[in-house]
Amino acid sequence: MPKLNPVRYVRQNPAAKSRVKEGRKILVVISKGAEPGIVPDVTKKNLGEATVMLHNAQLEVGSVTVKYEKSAPQGSVLAQSTPPGTKLNLNSKVRFNRELSVMDKL
Repeated sequence: MPKLNPVRYVRQNPAAKSRVKEGRKILVVISKGAEPGIVPDVTKKNLGEATVMLHNAQLEVGSVTVKYEKSAPQGSVLAQSTPPGTKLNLNSKVRFNRELSVMDKL
């Protein structure tokens, strides 16, 4: 017999402990869990903007790798670990690389 994941019943109709005729259909609504967060495109954004965008998607900033990139605006996000549009569990962390700014060099 296959092992089933536990489910969470949201509601049913008729209510629990109700008396019903044999053969009556019972409506049961089962939760799929929390809605996933959808990863925004944070490339070319600064660290503050990227953090706010991830927070608004109910995701978190993961590790940030700082790199020098001559052609990129200073302090901007160069790349992210998870492609934009990807669905993740809420509070998942998204890692990204960002350009080192003049303030970071001081």
